Amino acid sequence: MIYTIDHMVLKFLKDKRDSDGGWAEVTEIDMLLLNGIVEQLIAEKFQEDPDGDLPVEYKLINRTTHQRMHFLPLKNLDFDDGLKALIAQVKDAQVNLSIATDQVRCAVGRLDLRKGEE
Repeated sequence: MIYTIDHMVLKFLKDKRDSDGGWAEVTEIDMLLLNGIVEQLIAEKFQEDPDGDLPVEYKLINRTTHQRMHFLPLKNLDFDDGLKALIAQVKDAQVNLSIATDQVRCAVGRLDLRKGEE
């Protein structure tokens, strides 16, 4: 059965969650419904390319179970965009690499703290 966006949104909003001082509960069903809503919005707004890809991409993160994603989206560049644009893209890519490196360093540090637990 195919649902309209209106139906999907109403179903998503039906079960209101309140905070108890921390984050309100987010269930796997909540994430599935929200993903479905966003996917449907994008599909209804934009036509797919010949390969079936849509021009808008997104990522929803359940912050109650996963860390937030820290990265800078890299702009699509053409050859004639110039050196300034390329340098800016390289700087953004370096920031992404630095963030990823810090996350690995923190994870390794936590592993070091747990040595001998096996």
